This record gives sequence, structure tokens and C-alpha cells, in this order.
Amino acid sequence: IEACVPTVSAKTASVINYRGDALPVVRREKLFAWEFSETSHPEHILVISDGPTHAARLGLEVDRVLGLVDGEGATSIGADPIAERRPIGGRVAHVLDPVRLVARAREVIESSLTKSV
Repeated sequence: IEACVPTVSAKTASVINYRGDALPVVRREKLFAWEFSETSHPEHILVISDGPTHAARLGLEVDRVLGLVDGEGATSIGADPIAERRPIGGRVAHVLDPVRLVARAREVIESSLTKSV
């Protein structure tokens, strides 16, 4: 069950209970600068950490997960959290850089807080 954050727009982020801790879920439209869609209702939350020994940092709404990499995560060039795009089964799969993704989520949330103050 998602809960709203009083100082953040519901179109930006929410929080969920993840193993007894509050986990921020940043809307994928905000993270990737996509157009917001009222009809988009992903059913899954991918829990992301920015390192193998770090705790969960972020929840990301996804349609589905095609696979996970054990070991070193993908590394993107620049600030883009998408390290690579691969065609799989007639669709485009985004390979994510977890470190850049967490950094981008932090920017989105901080920017949202600045605008509301």
C-alpha cells in the first residue's frame, strides 16, 4: 500500500512499507523525464540499492523485470540512469545503472521539495 508524502506531489513520489521501513517510490515518469500518464498503473515495485552491501534506497514502478545481474551493476555514461537499451521480444528493455538511478531519484525528490517551499 502506497502512502502520499505531504510535501511531495503524488505525481512525483510516494512511500511504501518495505520490511518495516519507509521506502520512497519515485514515479518513473519523473526519473526518466517521460510524459506523465494517468492510465499507467504498473503492478510491480523493483527495490533498488546503490551497492551490493547497502540497504534498499528506492522503489521503482515497473511493468515487469526481465532479469537481474548478479555482481557489478551496469554503468551509464553521464547522469542518465539508463545504461543501455536492448531489444527483447519486440520490446525495448532498459538496463539500469543503480548508482545513477538512486542519485537521479534524490535530485527529483529534492527538486520537488524546493518547488513546494
